[in-house]
Amino acid sequence: MTGSESLRRTHVTRRAPNADAASQAVADDLIGQALRHGQTVRLRAATGSMMPSMQPGDLVLATGRRPTVGEVALVWTGTAWLAHRVRAIDSARFLLKGDSAEAGEHWESATAVRGTIVRVEYDTRARLARLRRWVSAFLRRGQHP
Repeated sequence: MTGSESLRRTHVTRRAPNADAASQAVADDLIGQALRHGQTVRLRAATGSMMPSMQPGDLVLATGRRPTVGEVALVWTGTAWLAHRVRAIDSARFLLKGDSAEAGEHWESATAVRGTIVRVEYDTRARLARLRRWVSAFLRRGQHP
């Protein structure tokens, strides 16, 4: 995965701001185990490639159930958790794409797909802050009636 691809993918974070690499690796392992054993995990969306359905700061709930076409898959990339919508499934791969226009399609192996996003809990404060910034920028451009 190139640097530009990582910016277009909605990563979900499990990291505490000051956690070291060993703690993050343990957290990743625990998340994977929980999903394999039918538990629900909560992760925070870190990027905007799934906007408007998921925005940075939103909490997502995932289960270890295999996603179907149209659902949002939770994928372990080997370094990060990724959430993208399933566009197609073949015998060993999932075609995924973020909901935002700038996110590109990509194939992921069936073994990398670890679960399904079943619920999104909106981060209302972050969404209102983004809306305020957008309105402010719009008004500064003099485009208001």
